[in-house]
Amino acid sequence: MTDAWAAIVAAIAAGVFGIGGTFAGIYVGRRGVTDQAVVEHGQWLRGQRQEAYLLLLDAWDAAVRDAKGIVETWDERERWMDDHGETENFHQAIAMAVDAIETPLRKPLERAHLLGPEAVENAVEDMANHVEELREYLDQQADASYPFDRQWARWPVLETAGQRCRMKLVAAAKGALRPSPTPGG
Repeated sequence: MTDAWAAIVAAIAAGVFGIGGTFAGIYVGRRGVTDQAVVEHGQWLRGQRQEAYLLLLDAWDAAVRDAKGIVETWDERERWMDDHGETENFHQAIAMAVDAIETPLRKPLERAHLLGPEAVENAVEDMANHVEELREYLDQQADASYPFDRQWARWPVLETAGQRCRMKLVAAAKGALRPSPTPGG
């Protein structure tokens, strides 16, 4: 009976180890697939973020250039409107010009904000707030009832703040894009 029991114990042990090995294989296989999916999603997200950040930077640079153009042509635009009897529409013309700057920025700002991470979200919020501050300043400049800043004393401060917003986004984007996607991270 000892040989029979030894055979039964060996068969049971082989079955237990076989089932255990099967489960271990399934677990390791599933873990490998999960890790691969995590890395692929991380790479996809990284690509989406990179594209969104670059589009935002391009839109930001165009908006800054166009805002500077409004300021540089302000007197010329105002004179032209005065010469053509459109003085009362100057404020509206400036508001439309600022809208034309702000509108192309909306989607890139929103997309970068959605893709995050938090540091990028904060930088995007600063950019959006800066655009609003710029809008308010130019609106005040064009409003005949508001005391004009004909020396444009606040303009260089706004330009510097805009550059800081851009640099903050670049730094946040670097932090988001530099680490490679890894399993479990």
